[in-house]
Parts: sequence; C-alpha cells; structure tokens
Amino acid sequence: MSNALELREIQKNELPILLKWYQDAQWNLGLNDLDTFSATETAHFFVGLLNGNIVSCIAATIYQAHYAFLGYYFVEPDSLRGRGYGIQVWDYACEELEHKGIQGIGLDGVIEQIDNYAKKGFVSAYLHQRHAYEVNGSEVCAIPISTKPPSRSELIAFDAQYISEPRPSFAHAWLTVDPTRKHATIRASNGSITGYAAIRQATEGYRLGPVYALNPNDAVDLINSLCVGLPKGTPVYLDIPQANTKRQVLIDSLHLVPIEFDCMRMYKGRAPSVNLDEIFAVTSLEMG
Repeated sequence: MSNALELREIQKNELPILLKWYQDAQWNLGLNDLDTFSATETAHFFVGLLNGNIVSCIAATIYQAHYAFLGYYFVEPDSLRGRGYGIQVWDYACEELEHKGIQGIGLDGVIEQIDNYAKKGFVSAYLHQRHAYEVNGSEVCAIPISTKPPSRSELIAFDAQYISEPRPSFAHAWLTVDPTRKHATIRASNGSITGYAAIRQATEGYRLGPVYALNPNDAVDLINSLCVGLPKGTPVYLDIPQANTKRQVLIDSLHLVPIEFDCMRMYKGRAPSVNLDEIFAVTSLEMG
C-alpha cells in the first residue's frame, strides 16, 4: 500500500463525499454551499487521494485576480490525521495559487489550528464568534427594507467595500444557485445600497451572512426582515467579527446566544483594510 497522495482538483461527482464529511463533523453548512462554490468559476477544490480514495481536501476561492480565501480544509478518516496528508494538499493548493499570481490569502481557522497556520506564514487578525438567534414569530419587515435581491453589479460593488477586492464570479453564484437564499437591502434616497444581508437554509436551521450595515439598528432590521415567515423556534446562526466595536448592540437587541465555536481570521500577504464596524456577520467561514 502506497503512502503517496495523488493531488488534483475535485470532480463534481465527488462533492457528495465531502458533503458527508462536513455533515458528520457537524459543520452545519448551508444546504447548497458546495453547489454555490462549484458554480463560482474562480473557485478551486483540491483533493488528495490515497490508493484511489479521497482522504484530504482544501478549497480556494479566488475573488478576482490577486486575493484568495482558503476553506473546507479536512482530512478523513480520523485515523489518517497527523500523517501529513492534510499538509500535502494544503501545499499543493498554495503552490497553485502562487502560480496564478495571488498576492494575499485569507482563512478562518479553528482555534486549535492557529499555531499551525502561523507556521505557514498566516497572521491572526480577529475572531469570528458564532451566535444563535431563535425566531420568535413576531419579526416584521421594516419599511426601508427591500427583500428583492440586488442586481449582480450592485452586489459586486457593495460587497467589495468589505473584502479585499471584488468577487464577480462568486457574486453571480451567490445570487443564482441557492433557491433557499433570501436577500434584504437598505437603500438611500438615491437608490444606492447602504445595507445588505442574506440568509440560507442549513443542515440545522439557517445560516445568516453577510450582514453589512451602517449601524447595529440597521443590522437588526435586516435580520428581522429575513426571518419573517420562518417557523417560530427556528435557529439562525451568524458569525460576528469580534473586532466590530458595535456588535454588542446587535447581540443585546436580538438576544443572541453565543455558541462555543470561534474561528480566527488570518491573512498571509496583503490583508484588506475595511470598516469592521459595518460587518455584523461574515458571508461564509469557508468562502470569506
């Protein structure tokens, strides 16, 4: 039996293998997150195969030209962890990104892996802290909120304020792939977007993100609007940047409950400069 991994990009018919891994590990992904990822033309899913079987994987979402986000890093089964199979697919992915001219890479890493990522040149920026909201059935859609999806060009431009560079291919997939995804926007008097949020069905309950808003009150209105019509008691999960100095107003207003699942946002190379006080939930821990 050989210990050498075959390294390559995944084939679409192999995605269900990885989905089962994440479900068994209780990652609680959006039901259509992997489909959204695979529909993003600039996204790449790399796998390591041992004797013909996938044992490790990592994904890289290239936003436009110079920045990428790593996620979905996994080794399965447990008995194969600690043998270098994860590092092999990691190094392969990073080499591919380097060849594509990527200058900055981000990730959200679980706390126990921070030191390992630091050894690979990643620098800690801030924590994402998971919280849960329980739908109470009294949510209403505030008058300034529109639940009509923004146009692709609008989403690309608005989203770009909060990340390192525009991600047009991802935005197209975000708007078109997931039938469970709902959108909410706030617009200024001239029609320009000043707030945006989205929600999608997950393995358990719903995942909320992103939530971009000028202030926590707008964030509350966006979230309430997205929860209208959901069954009472439905759990809704969101990952809030600890570096957002206004986050406590949102947490208190919605009576959010902290979940014991924190991830560290880390960067290698060029890190983005954004206003974290307007990010009340990240889009995705796996895709940035």
